[in-house]
Amino acid sequence: MEDAHADSGSQQRKIKRLKSLVKKYQTSLQTQTALLQLSEQASKVSELTLLYPAIQQILESSLPCRNFYVVLFNPDIGELELTYFVDEIDGIHLPIQAQQTGMLDNSLTGLVFKTGKTKLFNKEQIADCEIKGVCRVMGTPCEYWLGVPIHHDGRVIGVMATQSYNVNQPFDDSQIALFETVAFYFSTAVERVKKRQYMAQQVAERTEQLSREIARNQDTIRKQNILYAISKLATKSLNNQDFFERVHNIVNEEVFAKNLFIALYDHSENMISCPYAVDEMSVDYQPRTFSKGLTEFVIRSGKTELFDQNRVLNEVAKGHVELPAKFNNSPLPTSWIGVPLYHRQQVIGVLACQAFNNEYSYKQSDIELISFVSEQISNVIVKHLADNQLEQRVKEKTAELQQANIHLQLQIEERKKIERQLFHDAHHDNLTGLANRSLFISQLDKTLQRHKRDKSHGFAVMFIDLDNFKDINDTLGHHAGDKFLKSTANEFSTCIREHDLLARFGGDEFVILLTHLQHKDEAELIAKRIIKLMNKPFCINELCIKSGASIGIAYSNKAYTSTDQIIRDADSAMYQAKKSGKGTIELSAEHLEPRSSLICPTEINAGQLSFAKSNVIDLHKDHSVATFYNPQLTLESGATIALAHLLQEQHAAIDYWITY
Repeated sequence: MEDAHADSGSQQRKIKRLKSLVKKYQTSLQTQTALLQLSEQASKVSELTLLYPAIQQILESSLPCRNFYVVLFNPDIGELELTYFVDEIDGIHLPIQAQQTGMLDNSLTGLVFKTGKTKLFNKEQIADCEIKGVCRVMGTPCEYWLGVPIHHDGRVIGVMATQSYNVNQPFDDSQIALFETVAFYFSTAVERVKKRQYMAQQVAERTEQLSREIARNQDTIRKQNILYAISKLATKSLNNQDFFERVHNIVNEEVFAKNLFIALYDHSENMISCPYAVDEMSVDYQPRTFSKGLTEFVIRSGKTELFDQNRVLNEVAKGHVELPAKFNNSPLPTSWIGVPLYHRQQVIGVLACQAFNNEYSYKQSDIELISFVSEQISNVIVKHLADNQLEQRVKEKTAELQQANIHLQLQIEERKKIERQLFHDAHHDNLTGLANRSLFISQLDKTLQRHKRDKSHGFAVMFIDLDNFKDINDTLGHHAGDKFLKSTANEFSTCIREHDLLARFGGDEFVILLTHLQHKDEAELIAKRIIKLMNKPFCINELCIKSGASIGIAYSNKAYTSTDQIIRDADSAMYQAKKSGKGTIELSAEHLEPRSSLICPTEINAGQLSFAKSNVIDLHKDHSVATFYNPQLTLESGATIALAHLLQEQHAAIDYWITY
């Protein structure tokens, strides 16, 4: 029996503990749900006025919250301000009156704000507080009142309160805890909404600002287009009709200008004329004396005028306007706008647009735009309507300038031609037309510098001296000699390649720059062709003289550092060729095979020698005197040997040389 009683007690404790856990779980679930809903509302609502009722709705699902208000402290004025209030009995006028009279500071709300602690009062406690002077109560007495402080950054910034008029709806601990939790996260939610509201406000302001900027930019672009069109119009040569039609098109692109006329005022004659008019009523715009029409009204006022039919009739009644005869049988325009045309601060006319039958009503934006057009177009109209005689003089002057420009252009072309000819003459031989020494050396220097950078292709300089040229000059005359040089230059040109350079150094000396050589024998092959070519006799006036050529060749090598070295070696090789016999080819010393400088035949018939005494040479030593004897003899092979024998009193030196 005792065991059964003990088991029953244990089960009751378990049940009680389980109920407690269930209640805690329900409270935790309610709190979690409320916080999730609060976070969702803080992320969703766009302004604070929508956040407060959302918070009330969240709380109302878990505790009596049909009567709910929020009070926040305003640091600018140092007072509590009511930001949200809902009550099922009292109207909004009570808390507003309490705020205006400063009673919020002395109310239950002020008590919670000052203490920074949650306060729960029933009806009796509220009455007791009022009796003791702790606070003052306004409005209908409630059964239960709950107020919790709102914290932000460690300080109290306001109070969130709810009250119940039902005696059977008190606030339990879980409801108070939920209310405190929501109040704790309230400031965070408010800050999020404020930031989003601020951002939305900034976006809206920026959008409005951009819209205004876009509108200004569009207006600027429109004005730029007008200026561009007017500028183009000012440069064109048009007759009056075409010119004013272009003006009409410019205006019509920006505003309603179905009916447009341009009136000009002649101050000296006091006359109004219309050089251009388009009117759907087919009114004839004849010149007239200055009177009291709408056009004259604009000229007198000197500013843009906008008329509808009522204003026209009012001005007629005042005597300021008289309708011309053209309106007797035609309807008045329902909207009329006239803009003065100025030139040198004087009104010279009017540009007017009009609409009939309420087809269009001109606005302030139209006034601004048409005024802008008129400002830009006035000078153009004056320029176009200038005196024809002045225009003719301008045309004549333009024609003169064109002729002067043509003459100047011809002079420039002639000068360029002369400069080209001078350059050619400075770098070419006058007789043969070949490159001269200056041009050849310049090209040789470029080739040498290029070879230093890239030695994959060699080059060579060929020095050519013509044989028997003196005989041609002496026998046939210098005129024939010149022809011989020209003919030789043409013949040499056929022996070389396109990229080679042939030049005349002077007299009967020619040089050739051979480039892009793969093998050294290429230059020798070209030289052999020239030798063969020069073996042909030169004939003029039925007289023929056999000429020839002696050629020296200098090949490129790494030892060369200047053009002078190359030309010197080629020249030396050419002289060696002349010494060796006419019509021969010699390479520069860099490429010659070593040979004996002394050739002595085994047998020499002394009877065949003939001697000729040469000049006496002072050796500047002990007054020694040397005498040269130059014997010559012919060998059986046909070769001629020149032998120099030097006899001297104190020094002996013998040198022999042979010419083939």
